[in-house]
Amino acid sequence: MRARRRAQMPPSIQLPIETPRLVLRDFRAADLEAVHAYASRDEVARYLIWGPNTPAQSREAIEGFLEDQRRRPRTHYDVGKVLKPQGALTFEFPHLLNLIEKVQFDTIYHEHYSYLSLLAVEQVLRAHGLRPFDVELLATHGGSLRLFCCHEAADHAETEALRALRATEADAGLGVAETYDGFAARVEAVCDSFRAFLSDARDEGRAVAAYGAAAKGNTFLNRCGVTRDDIVEVYDANPAKQGRSLPGSHVPIKAPDAVRTTRPDYVVILPWNLQDEIVRQLAFIGDWGGRFVVASPETRVLD
Repeated sequence: MRARRRAQMPPSIQLPIETPRLVLRDFRAADLEAVHAYASRDEVARYLIWGPNTPAQSREAIEGFLEDQRRRPRTHYDVGKVLKPQGALTFEFPHLLNLIEKVQFDTIYHEHYSYLSLLAVEQVLRAHGLRPFDVELLATHGGSLRLFCCHEAADHAETEALRALRATEADAGLGVAETYDGFAARVEAVCDSFRAFLSDARDEGRAVAAYGAAAKGNTFLNRCGVTRDDIVEVYDANPAKQGRSLPGSHVPIKAPDAVRTTRPDYVVILPWNLQDEIVRQLAFIGDWGGRFVVASPETRVLD
């Protein structure tokens, strides 16, 4: 397996570099076929500033790598990453199963375009002579997978954790198109629930604020059509965001201390994956009867 890595390093660095799993080495002219197989793929180049390459462009890239190797002093290194026969690779990515089951549509934004399942990744790996042999389930981004992979012929034994996850995804229907058909309707139901909460709060004369001026919250608020008439302000600890407004909804962003002045009746936790931390940080809102609200996968006021 080869991947391109460009970096500035001290001129004294010596290649190749070996680890128990990998070899990092200079590209060779003989690598052209492998490089082009990677760089010519539409799905590889989709979010990059180059490609998909023509054969001539891939050849030009290899020739450029070789020219860099001849420069003195050498400061640029494009290295081939080669997996050893018994080596292991790890990949970490948001798990599609959690996104669907928990309606985590607010995690879909410019930084997070990939939501993968073991089912999908395993097919890609096996098509290129690799296979998974172990997996860890992580809480990151609302539920992620850390997948351990190796060459098909490597000695790594498949773990029970991997077999269990494969069965879980099959039971959830991730291999069936109908599983995905109702997702849009479930997203709309989440938004309806939140809009109903805001309407009730407004009718009761209660002030609603929010915490977390991040991408996840912006995605959620804009999908729900929220404006500053619905949420009076949002709190965020990042000084670079304070004094500005959320894009789309135009809700003003303030430092967390502002909550003591506004004393809102409700604080909506937009980064729901940080719920426990935020509840601890702003626990004092209970002094005036303030309560926390989460809106995923349904809107509920926390006890």
